Amino acid sequence: MSSWQYPPVLWLFVVASLSSFLIGLYAVWYTLYRERRRRVVVVAAITISIAVWVGTAAIKLASTDPAMKTLWYRLEFVGHAWLPSLFVVLVLDYVAPERITRRLWSILLVIPVATIALAVGTPDGVFIDTLLVDAGDGYVTIEQQVTPLFGVQILWSVGVTLVMTTAILWAVVRRRVPRFIGIIFGIAPLIPVVVFTLRALEIYPPGGSGFDVTPAAIGATMAIDMVMIYRHRVFDRVHTGRSQALEAHATGYLLVHDSGHIVDANAAAADLVGSPDREALIASDVRAHLPEAVLSSADRRVVIGDQTVFVERTAIAGAGGTGGYALLLTDITELAERERELTQYAALIEQLPVGVYRVDESADPSLRYANPALVEMLGAASLAELQATSIPWVRTLGDADAGGVSTSSGEVADGGAQPELRSSSLRDETLRCARLDGTQFWGHATDVVVDGDDGRFIEGSMLDVTELKEAELAAVEARDELRRERDSTETLRQLLMETAAVPAIAATIAEQARERIGAAAVWVVEADGETVLATADEAVGGSGDATTDESVARRRTIAGVAQSAISARTPRVETDGGDESTPVTLLAVPATYEGVCYGAIVASESDGDPREPLAEFAETVGFVQHRKQVRSVLTAPTVLQLAIEVTDSSHPLLAMCVDLRGTPFDPLAVTTTRPARGEGGVASLLVEASDATTAVSFAAAGDAVDAVVSAETRKGADGRSLVQVRTTAPTIGETIRTHAGFITGYTVYGSRLVVEAEFPRRTLAATVLADLREAWPGAILRTKRSRSRDTTDPVSVAGLTDRQAEVLAVATKMGFFERPQRATGADVAEVVNVSRTTVMKHLRAAEHELFTALFAGDDKT
Repeated sequence: MSSWQYPPVLWLFVVASLSSFLIGLYAVWYTLYRERRRRVVVVAAITISIAVWVGTAAIKLASTDPAMKTLWYRLEFVGHAWLPSLFVVLVLDYVAPERITRRLWSILLVIPVATIALAVGTPDGVFIDTLLVDAGDGYVTIEQQVTPLFGVQILWSVGVTLVMTTAILWAVVRRRVPRFIGIIFGIAPLIPVVVFTLRALEIYPPGGSGFDVTPAAIGATMAIDMVMIYRHRVFDRVHTGRSQALEAHATGYLLVHDSGHIVDANAAAADLVGSPDREALIASDVRAHLPEAVLSSADRRVVIGDQTVFVERTAIAGAGGTGGYALLLTDITELAERERELTQYAALIEQLPVGVYRVDESADPSLRYANPALVEMLGAASLAELQATSIPWVRTLGDADAGGVSTSSGEVADGGAQPELRSSSLRDETLRCARLDGTQFWGHATDVVVDGDDGRFIEGSMLDVTELKEAELAAVEARDELRRERDSTETLRQLLMETAAVPAIAATIAEQARERIGAAAVWVVEADGETVLATADEAVGGSGDATTDESVARRRTIAGVAQSAISARTPRVETDGGDESTPVTLLAVPATYEGVCYGAIVASESDGDPREPLAEFAETVGFVQHRKQVRSVLTAPTVLQLAIEVTDSSHPLLAMCVDLRGTPFDPLAVTTTRPARGEGGVASLLVEASDATTAVSFAAAGDAVDAVVSAETRKGADGRSLVQVRTTAPTIGETIRTHAGFITGYTVYGSRLVVEAEFPRRTLAATVLADLREAWPGAILRTKRSRSRDTTDPVSVAGLTDRQAEVLAVATKMGFFERPQRATGADVAEVVNVSRTTVMKHLRAAEHELFTALFAGDDKT
């Protein structure tokens, strides 16, 4: 008896095995030489496993030896044991690739390995239990008896196939997977299941006995798979890539059926139409998301919510006469906004009072654009008239390449003007231009060469600055005149500094003021408003005594105007009839210096408005009177000495001592400096502490006082510890100076401070105390006495200016004159708040004044 048999069904096994093997080889080739993708690798593994399964089944079918049949039957599991696991991976790769994890791979690989081990390695009756049966027509076959383990394997295989087939078909229904994918990987795997079911139910073969054609059935489905793979290029990335590209693209995509229902959409389309996700769009009516006008017309814009969307419509013809269209939705919100801005800018340029133009030499005419303001500025009736006229100041590209054409601001820009080469293509200058009718105007031209996509051209603007230019020229002339007047005033002030006699100085000021302002007469009046220090009268040709040259009525009127100006601290104008029939206009300006009024200066019959120059002379009068009072204090044989005590914690130094009251410390000596008016009224107080620890603590306490700008430690001469306090609060020194007084002692005793000062003999102590109490209500007068000076005239700071005396005092305390030097000129400059050069200038002037006074009467010199 032959050990082989060849039933007709054997050829079905052979064809199925070969087709599976060929598909597997194609998948392997595609993976090796095209691209390695998970689904292609899985298809290769499935088809090769099927080829192994169907091939071993064919050998089993052809063999007649029961032992050989059982052996080849066991080897069938080497092929088909992998199919359920591989089918799970393939379906998930299409439906939910993110669920394919290493843990899932481990489970899916363990199951087929265990199945193969049971099928091949266990004895009969454990997993494999076969029985030789007659298949009819002289052929024999074996039947597998269902053992418990074999039953579990059947449930696993059939169950996984049904679940995954349901999943792929559901994805097809939801349009997440193409239809042909459902045919290949959804319906085809069901064919072997149906064959197995028919055999189990003994429907085919009749009675359930006969050849098992399940391997051949699944192999036959490979023919269907081969056709679909080739027809739809399943392995290619075209379809997948196109789908993924549309899904990731920012442009919205809608595929709409003829019925108006959306067939496909990407996430961007859902965002643009306001849908929660793309799934909500599928099968919905497109008219619920987009206006009807967009759907029935060509490409156009539509506003959806706060977005502007450009819709492109493309008709699509489908098979069987069906069709639809595809819509591409592009978000052009930013572009639309910029277009609106450009439209607004264009409208703005049309309405601007500034001329705007564009020149393009490649066009004819070259002046391509000019706004209405430029047309009107040049006196043209229209843009066409302007384009037909040559405009000399409009540059061309040739001018720009050569450096540009510039017309000096003093010449008329006409055809005969000589061009001036410029080194930059950007022009920004003021020109003297001519209109079409020949009239001239000042214009400020700005233009630049622009290299754009549509060529090279010049854009520029022209602003009519005639009024501004004329005002600028007038201002320059006025500044020059003012500078000359100020130089003259400064010269006068320097001259007055060298003159000791106040009446002589007043006479000089009166004469200079009369000449400067063109007045008929000028009077310098004392602070009482009645005493005339000097007068300059054109009628007498110089200085004179106003008490003899003027009538009683005139003197009375002058005194009244002066007193009004002194009381109000503002210029006063009054008409005076005097002893003549013709009225005379009198102008009185108060003479103030550092907030104190020292009198007034009165002018009569001036040319124009003399307020500003007269105010400068009035300030000079105040300065001279201030120096007179200061000298009276320093040189008078008898002065008034006052000791004033202040306990108000509002004073910055007392406020800083609050934190030090628990710590014993020696009294603090204070030097007050003049307020720096140019720095918002900040004054400096130089405080001398007994030791460095007290100085550091006192400086740190300044941070808690609002009126203190800064408090910094300084190192003075002989190692003395100083603290510079800068404050915006009123200082006692300011009030003392307004009464022509000098501070001789300034000491802080913790909760109180005592100031000792000298004043002119006739100063009213009550007035000084009242002024101090305006800032510090708790101020009290401790002592008041008159002091006679020594008849000898020692060297003093009487000849120094306030600033020189201040700089000299600060430099001495800081150790500037010590050797080795403890403070530099820069250190002193930082304290007094001026430059180092100014400090050195003041120190040299002070040294010169003191040494000159010291050796003035020494015959040996």
